[in-house]
Amino acid sequence: MVLSRKQSVVLVFGVFDGLHNGHRFLLGEARKLGNRLIAAVAQDSVVAQIKRRPPVHSLAERIKMLEESRLVDHAVPGDTTLGSWSAVMKWKPNIVALGYDQTELEKELRTFIKKENLPLAIVKIEAHEGNRLHSRFLRTS
Repeated sequence: MVLSRKQSVVLVFGVFDGLHNGHRFLLGEARKLGNRLIAAVAQDSVVAQIKRRPPVHSLAERIKMLEESRLVDHAVPGDTTLGSWSAVMKWKPNIVALGYDQTELEKELRTFIKKENLPLAIVKIEAHEGNRLHSRFLRTS
C-alpha cells in the first residue's frame, strides 16, 4: 500500500513511563511514516492489568512528557477497556506503528482490522540497539 505523506496519520500505542532513547527512536521512526503522529497512552489501570504493577508516572504526567517532548503531535489517553480500539476509531489513522515488543497488541489489532474491514496498515518498528533500551531494563528499584 502506497500512502501519500500529505494525508498519512500515524498512531502509536504505549505506556511511555519515562521517555528513553528507545521511545525516542520508535517515535522518530513512526514520524517518518506520515505527517501527523498521535500517541495513545495507556491508562494507569490498563498498565497495572498488563504489567501487574502500576506505572511510575501517572497518565497525566506521561501525556505531558510526550507533549513537551514534541516527538508527537498529540498524546491522548488510551482505552480504559483492553481491545476496544477507540483511538483507532476516533483518529482513523492510515498506519499504526508498533514497537518490536508489541507482538500481542499486533495480533489483537490485526483481528480487529479484519473484523472491521479497516484500510489500515501496521508497521513494525525494529528495536533500537537490540532490546537494551526496554523500559524494564532501565527502571531503578
